Amino acid sequence: MRCNRISLAFAALLAAAAPAAAQPAEGGVVKQEGEYGGVSRDAPAKGARPARAPKHTLTWLGFTPKADGGAEVFFQAAEPFTVAQRVEGGTLVVVLEGLKKQARNTRRPLDARFFDTAIARIKTKVVRAKRAKRGSAGHPAGVEVRITFKDAKDAREGSVRAEKGAEGMSYVYLTFPPPATPGQIPDKVDRPSSTTSAAPAGE
Repeated sequence: MRCNRISLAFAALLAAAAPAAAQPAEGGVVKQEGEYGGVSRDAPAKGARPARAPKHTLTWLGFTPKADGGAEVFFQAAEPFTVAQRVEGGTLVVVLEGLKKQARNTRRPLDARFFDTAIARIKTKVVRAKRAKRGSAGHPAGVEVRITFKDAKDAREGSVRAEKGAEGMSYVYLTFPPPATPGQIPDKVDRPSSTTSAAPAGE
């Protein structure tokens, strides 16, 4: 039996909690270990604003698997920002417009293959504005988020929801439905050599 651990919240806050872990059961069905359900936006102390939150910066990237197989990805910044989405093959490309930088932890790719959702991996980078050309889509400057799906048939734009947190930070959520074929675990995914985590800046 193969087990892959993935932590989606920083160690200082979740040291006492069970780590994110999922493993394939017999027959290839994915199951969750313990009661871990992904990272919650409420993981930091309620009402606590990160000290000196940097402006125009992606300060937190979060992923939460849902009980029905759906998934939610959320982004945090000190000020409001917007998102532009486009699908390229089996990948959803999201540009966070209005953001120019990333907190260190948000640069680490998230490996979500072993959760029973449609998402395989999430990675980010800062991009400059690009003009549209024949056969190539343009995009504004911002932080680009690439969400890779286990099955290209599940690749789609997420349902967008934005809100202001009680601590004053801005959040944008992307919600995705369950996969068409549950239980998939890709044998090969473009991924880093070890699993990583994303946490709020300033922690």
